[in-house]
Amino acid sequence: MIDLSVVIVTWNTRDCTLSCLSDLVSALAIVERRRNWTSEVMVVDNASTDGTSSEVRRLFPDVSLRVNSENLGFARGVNGGLKAISGRYVLLLNSDAFIGAATIEVCLDALESNSRAGIAGPRLLHGNGKPQRSVHTFPDLWSELVPPFVRGRVPRVQDQSSVSVEAVRGAVLFARMEMIKEIGLLSEDYFFFLEETDWCWRAQKSHWEVLFVSDAWAIHLMGESSKRRNALRTRIEFQRSLDLFLRKHRGPKVAQIVLFLRIMRGLVSGLIELPLAIFRPRVRDRLGQRLGLLRWQMGGRSSSEGLEGWKGRLSD
Repeated sequence: MIDLSVVIVTWNTRDCTLSCLSDLVSALAIVERRRNWTSEVMVVDNASTDGTSSEVRRLFPDVSLRVNSENLGFARGVNGGLKAISGRYVLLLNSDAFIGAATIEVCLDALESNSRAGIAGPRLLHGNGKPQRSVHTFPDLWSELVPPFVRGRVPRVQDQSSVSVEAVRGAVLFARMEMIKEIGLLSEDYFFFLEETDWCWRAQKSHWEVLFVSDAWAIHLMGESSKRRNALRTRIEFQRSLDLFLRKHRGPKVAQIVLFLRIMRGLVSGLIELPLAIFRPRVRDRLGQRLGLLRWQMGGRSSSEGLEGWKGRLSD
């Protein structure tokens, strides 16, 4: 059996994907040598039109490549990769994330030392070294009403190598195959956003721990694929995923209240931005996105207006 399988889903991020693979292959070679482990890498190309698949084949012939005929979204892309790999541990790696051998080993050690740890994620940093939000809580009514620093539900981890949390970010996510076989693959109800949060929820409901490994770090550029996405459609897709998560795990009433709160917040923010939008183009653009989101929230909330309805197209 393979010890570690890596799955990377990409869509029109050729240069990032190639850089990601270059760092990853070097890191895996070190891990294999130190631990006497075996590894495999699976790249899932969601119908890129920028030559990603041909370059991966040319430069990384030992990497397995799965090319989809259309953009299936993140969850379905990952699941296609998971069905084709066999590692005891799995690393889900964004195409705009960069990881070293030390981080791989520290995260694997965290999983190996705790038999009930099903998921682990490292500290995420921007390209300039500034920290990103690597840990988050499950969405609920409380999280809509009270800011994170008041809620205090994300534990302090500065003095701990790893700590149990509700959810980690999916940009660099390690998982135990035993857990995946028990709780299932990512939910394909989500096209983009919150699929890893849903996975963390299901893991904990099945009594698996989710660990934040603060001693390990990875670079996540954030937004390389989002540069290809329409900003309004991205906002709509996040709201759609949030509504789905709340309905599944918190109930329809909570989802309706959260939607109402977000509409009210959007209306108030829009009124505040309206006079500034006359003189500031960036505020005008943001206001346009806000109004578009409000129209969607108060209308039929069709999935075709999010990223799923836009899949496979580079301009809109």
